[in-house]
Amino acid sequence: MNIHEVINLTNEKKNRLKAAVKKIVEMIHRKIIDYAKQKKEACSYFIPMFVDDFPLQDRGYAIREVYNILNEEGYIVCAYESGQIDICWNETLVNKKMNKDKYLLKQEEERVERISRKNKAVHERFAFLANPAKISNELTLEEKLDNKIHQILKEKDREQKHMAKKVGNFVKVSI
Repeated sequence: MNIHEVINLTNEKKNRLKAAVKKIVEMIHRKIIDYAKQKKEACSYFIPMFVDDFPLQDRGYAIREVYNILNEEGYIVCAYESGQIDICWNETLVNKKMNKDKYLLKQEEERVERISRKNKAVHERFAFLANPAKISNELTLEEKLDNKIHQILKEKDREQKHMAKKVGNFVKVSI
């Protein structure tokens, strides 16, 4: 016996379990249609221990999968460890559920957006560490102030020289 045989056995078991879950969901859909034709708005279903002569060894997994599938389809679902699944499709309750789901999705989107904004700020803050070529040559406040002072002093010297040319060359006479 080699490793591939063991892996194939595991995969075969998983595939049979998935097929069993699919079969259970199909049976539930048929039951829902029958009850809806009778103008009922809810039904219960018990997940059997055997599906097509295949024992459900991981019944908890099957219950969770069936619950997730029905919940995604929009039904109001309650699942129990005993294998009982209660399903409701009352219009007002379904609308309330949809509104609640929309609210929860919106809250989750906002949370993810806040986290992504924070991550972006952190990435921007430490970007220079990741790539030294991205370092900006922006001057510090002190350097900007020094440059401005030098610029003002140069301008003052220029104006003094310009005024000296206009006024002429006066020599200070001492008395």
